[in-house]
Amino acid sequence: MFVLDRRALTDAGAWVIFMFALAIVLRTKRLADPVLILAAGLVGIALRG
Repeated sequence: MFVLDRRALTDAGAWVIFMFALAIVLRTKRLADPVLILAAGLVGIALRG
């Protein structure tokens, strides 16, 4: 599920999205991938906004 390259997490925003997604995955038993992608996208929009 986690495929990251060394260059994938280069800025603070990427780390925030990563940590948010990881927290969701660890807190829920089973979560559909589209929901996780949507949540990470919303965090990214909020960080840019």
